[in-house]
Amino acid sequence: MSTPAIHHERGMAESFGADARNYDQARPPYPADLVERITGGRSGLRVLDVGCGTGIASRQFQAAGCIVLGIDPDARMAAYAREHGLDVEVSTEPPDPVARATEEAYRRVVPDSPFNTQGRRPLELYQTGYARTAESISSSGVFESVEQWRLDWSKPYTREEWLALMPTTGGLTQLPPGQQSEILHAAGAAIDALGGSFTMEYVTLVATGLRA
Repeated sequence: MSTPAIHHERGMAESFGADARNYDQARPPYPADLVERITGGRSGLRVLDVGCGTGIASRQFQAAGCIVLGIDPDARMAAYAREHGLDVEVSTEPPDPVARATEEAYRRVVPDSPFNTQGRRPLELYQTGYARTAESISSSGVFESVEQWRLDWSKPYTREEWLALMPTTGGLTQLPPGQQSEILHAAGAAIDALGGSFTMEYVTLVATGLRA
């Protein structure tokens, strides 16, 4: 099965707001080093956050003194971001036992899911996507000094925290409760076998360019 172009995945893009509050509370913030590297300690920078969601990154840039405008295709996410003071217009993977249990549950419950990556890990998929993004930015003629950054960081999760995060991801936002429950049960059992918690190793990928 071929993977649909990203801009054709409107259904997924507009599904994250099914529980915007949980999305905002369960998702971790981005590394402080990322914000510092982009702003360089300067205040007053104007930032456009495309696909801002509930404004997790936007609020971090606001706290750093930036003027932020967010854009998101999901009106529910945008509404939540506005409620929290933003001007909005309408990762890697867990440990192998948890990743394998989740993948097996996806194949069993939703065999046609685009998240059945047939051996390709999320980091590989994101790296490929960001390389294409950087190439597009560079070839546009609008930006120069295009760079790609990678920031590695980690966050510990309990079973409850990880199972709260999973429904905020694209693979689950569009599934009915019964299918969600089966996948969450498989992931929860795998985490229980690890002792009830684990440390998630995150990779944040960034593509930047200076306007010419």
